[in-house]
Amino acid sequence: MNGLFCGLHVLANMATEAANALKVFEDVSLPSATKITKFSFQTRGARSFDIIHDVSQALTFSGSQCSGCAADWEVFLHSQSVNNQLVPFLHHQFNVLFVDGGAAYFHRNPIYSFISESVGQDNKLLKCIAESITSVVC
Repeated sequence: MNGLFCGLHVLANMATEAANALKVFEDVSLPSATKITKFSFQTRGARSFDIIHDVSQALTFSGSQCSGCAADWEVFLHSQSVNNQLVPFLHHQFNVLFVDGGAAYFHRNPIYSFISESVGQDNKLLKCIAESITSVVC
C-alpha cells in the first residue's frame, strides 16, 4: 500500500483514528462538566484535540490574526530561555495532533503562566486555553 500512495497518508489516517479514540475516551471517562468549559467552543470532536488546536491558533505565527499573540509568546519564552516547540496548524490533523500535542503538553505550565500573567481579559481564545489547560483533560 505504501508503494502506491504517499507514506504520509498512513499518518493522516492514524491521526483521524486517534482523534476518534480520544472522543470516545473523553465521553466515557470524563465528567460532563469538564467537556465544555465556560469559554470553550462546542465541537463534535475530542476536547483534547480542540485544546491542541486552540493553543496552535493562539501561539503560532500563522494562527489566529485577531486573537493570537505569537510574538508575545516568543518573547515570554525567550525571557525564560526556552525554545518554542509549537508548529503552525497547516491544514491537516496529524501535524497538530502529534507534534503540537506533545509541544502543548511540554509548554503547559509556561502557557498557563503566560496567559494568566500577561494577557488582557478580553481575549476569549486565550481565556478558553487558560481554563482548558488546567482541566482534567490535560
